[in-house]
Amino acid sequence: MIKIRFFIISVVLILGINAVYARKVSGFIIKNNNDTIFGEVNLLFCDPHSQQFVFWGIDLEPLQAVLYFREKNTQRFTAFTPNDIAGFGFTYKSTDYKFKTLLVEYKSLVSSERKKLRFLNLIYQGHLALYKEITTKESYFSTGTSNRYIDYYDYYLYDERHGLKRIIKSNEFKTLSDVFRYYEISQNFIDIVPANARFKDIMYFLETYDIWKRRNLKKTNIISLRD
Repeated sequence: MIKIRFFIISVVLILGINAVYARKVSGFIIKNNNDTIFGEVNLLFCDPHSQQFVFWGIDLEPLQAVLYFREKNTQRFTAFTPNDIAGFGFTYKSTDYKFKTLLVEYKSLVSSERKKLRFLNLIYQGHLALYKEITTKESYFSTGTSNRYIDYYDYYLYDERHGLKRIIKSNEFKTLSDVFRYYEISQNFIDIVPANARFKDIMYFLETYDIWKRRNLKKTNIISLRD
């Protein structure tokens, strides 16, 4: 009986602290019919894995599975999963965060876990969109409590024509140039990408490509005007 009471009190305290310290920020959701609804996003204060409180920054990992959103002129927050909406966004400390619902493929022995809808965080938008997924796993080599959990990052490229692909060395993509060929990046640009270019530097090369493309377009326009 004492244990049950202690558990109930603990849950109430955690929920109460979350309610007090949760960050409510301006945001929006995009419905599956592409309608945009404005309101507030609730960013929880307590890390769901370590049960520790986040004092600085944002823990983006929980937002990949569920979003708590309150439409303007309403009182209650509603939980939305990737099955419910096409995406969402919010602004925190002058930084815009955007998430899109995408179907992610995983290697798993369980068939039901090989494909899963997730809210992926958009970290770059140019000719191609680059998304990040955060996976929090327990570290079996840690003896303390503060570093018991470790965040791992996966990166994905996406466009409407080719879909979503994880950016990692594989039989399909042995080099970064293979990735760019798949997404039909200009061969002239691919020719200047180093053969040993690292997959983790994908954002740098995406930014470089967009700059390269604008410069070449400008040169082409100048030549056209001269002709």
